[in-house]
Amino acid sequence: MLLLIPFTASLIFVMPVYHHFTTVGNVVSVRQLGVKGNVFFTYVSSGYTKNLYEKLALSWTQRDNIEFYPADKLEVEEEQEELEYEAERREQVIQNAVNALPAKDSDPESSKVERIHEMIDKSANYYGDSFGLMVAIGLVEESERLDLSRNGRIKIAGTGAISRTMKVGPVGGVRYKVLTAEREGMQYFLVPDHDLKSPGTGLSNKEEAYQVVQERHLKIKIVPVNTVDDAVTYLKSLK
Repeated sequence: MLLLIPFTASLIFVMPVYHHFTTVGNVVSVRQLGVKGNVFFTYVSSGYTKNLYEKLALSWTQRDNIEFYPADKLEVEEEQEELEYEAERREQVIQNAVNALPAKDSDPESSKVERIHEMIDKSANYYGDSFGLMVAIGLVEESERLDLSRNGRIKIAGTGAISRTMKVGPVGGVRYKVLTAEREGMQYFLVPDHDLKSPGTGLSNKEEAYQVVQERHLKIKIVPVNTVDDAVTYLKSLK
């Protein structure tokens, strides 16, 4: 009987129980994607735990900076298909950002195609379309020879998808992106100024961002934007 107790406990810990998780990640300069800008995009870590042991281990390391949702085996098995879909969204948002730049007379159309392929290759480690806004802002900086960071004195990060018309679209994981940006010393965080509610939180991106700032008493300033022009105009106005 004494041997049965630890055996049963061990069995419970390794039995298949699936959860999807989202937690804090890191901030990345758009320069890592080959863009001569001075802003950062934020990505979060996410994936699946396959048993109680993995879930408890992650919970212990991240404490209150992680969120779990129940999942089933089929979702985990379809993870590769999900990643392929996210890769397609990543490629599309890069095309949107590059193609929206005004063409220079001296640049052949082929140069845009080459630029798109180059950025897709350099962004292979990231998934989804949420870095679109910051990539587009970085491309504007490059095109107009701007430094919106004022030589690094202003730390700017953000998240948001980008359409072909340079409108900012909603994304997921905003709470943990804000926490990541705060942890990395960012001063401004741009989010989509969109009223679409997330099925998981029941909040829009900007509502979720404001909520975590209030709950955690963060110093970072949330800046909702509708378009890339809105974002650039705001950032140019900063003292």
